[in-house]
Amino acid sequence: MAIISAIYIFGIYFSVGDGYLAYFDDDFFYYLVTAKNTLKYGYVTFNGIVPTNGFHPLWFGIILILQGIFDDPSFVIVCISVLTFFGTIFTFLWTYRFLINYSQNTGKHIALAGAYLTALFYITMARGGMEVILTVPLIVYLLVGIANTNVSDTRFAIFSSLIVLSRLDSAILIGLIGLYLIYHKRISIIVFIIPFFVLAIYILSNIIFYDTIMPVSGMAKQLRNSYMPVIHSVKFIYYLSLDISNIFIQGQLFLYLLGIILLVKNWYRIKERGLFIIAIIFPLVLLLHNSIMSGWMFWSWYYYMFIPSTILTFVLIGTVIKKNYQIPISIFSILIFSAYILFKSYTFSPEQNQIYMLGKNIAKKLENSDDVIAMGDRAGIVSYLIENPVVQTEGLVMDKDFLMKIKAEQPVIDILKEYDVRYYISNNPIQTSNGWAVSEPYKHHKHIIVSRDTLRFEPFSRIENGVWKNYIFDLIKE
Repeated sequence: MAIISAIYIFGIYFSVGDGYLAYFDDDFFYYLVTAKNTLKYGYVTFNGIVPTNGFHPLWFGIILILQGIFDDPSFVIVCISVLTFFGTIFTFLWTYRFLINYSQNTGKHIALAGAYLTALFYITMARGGMEVILTVPLIVYLLVGIANTNVSDTRFAIFSSLIVLSRLDSAILIGLIGLYLIYHKRISIIVFIIPFFVLAIYILSNIIFYDTIMPVSGMAKQLRNSYMPVIHSVKFIYYLSLDISNIFIQGQLFLYLLGIILLVKNWYRIKERGLFIIAIIFPLVLLLHNSIMSGWMFWSWYYYMFIPSTILTFVLIGTVIKKNYQIPISIFSILIFSAYILFKSYTFSPEQNQIYMLGKNIAKKLENSDDVIAMGDRAGIVSYLIENPVVQTEGLVMDKDFLMKIKAEQPVIDILKEYDVRYYISNNPIQTSNGWAVSEPYKHHKHIIVSRDTLRFEPFSRIENGVWKNYIFDLIKE
């Protein structure tokens, strides 16, 4: 497994030039550029124009430390890959350990199958450089502690705090697990409170330094005129699952549904059902929260929410599958892991990543400019490839004041002029009889608040990659 994982993670660096960048998620570059500019300008900023807290704090802290040590973003990226490799190994080992320790019915072959598939799901969502590189191994390690009869108070306090700081919405999972452990008198209430005390300190720092309770990236996603639930995120998961190449999504959804079926069928055979219920409830709570408060899409790293249910489903499989059928399941899991990783390693090329190619083309168009540019969706890779300050028009790495301008629905160009933007890169503007109709951010569903405008002059460049059309407008001509 280690060799195949290494091929998948480090094989990207054999790409020509900077082709390895195509294997990372666009949002990862917000972390990277913010870390670089924080050290450059002396305060936490994505663009050197406004301060920001648009990130999950623990992961940003690690990237900031790496940037401070090596002072080279490309080397920091290699370090992130190293962390992903070790995260894969530890996820595999700790999952196997949990499955062996949690139930006597889980034989080594079922445990091996569960560990392999969990590692597969982890590596496919973590290779892109996002914060789940930390979150998933930490969750699995916490589960290992729960599998023991006596949960260490120190382990729960430390690792639950780290999990919450690595990905803030995991506080829901930690809250559910903590209540479960308190109910069974396995931890004290004081220990349960510690991760939320840490979270309170983080919130207080946001209030003091940024005048926000939550990161501005979360606030940007919650700019809505109604809190009626929407199903946009659920539909997005459904459409992703239809793509045969997204086996990690299909596999997690299958195991999630299988876990529900097995839990219901074996309800009275399972003594401690609470942990299984938590694993099933957690994704539903996240989806419900997103549908009410946000409605933005669930990208690959969001699927960390299925990791607990994936692991616990194998506990249930071990309960119902006879010993002589467990070996084929183990072999099948190993073959699936190996085949998928090798297939993805040898069939994907940087040119297939439309976001990467788009970023390269935009960077080439603006290579002779040092002016401020503005761009929304997919601005991460662009901000990394150019030295220009970037105003992120979705507000993900801006500040509260920028979001208030969008919330007030000020015209797009009026907002951008306040930040001395020269070039505005619009995503799929609509040509009308009056000019080019633009809006920021992209209106994912009808309840999202957007800033609109009509540009009555032609773009000086049009860049198209697949379904995405980005037009570059020179605002001096406005």
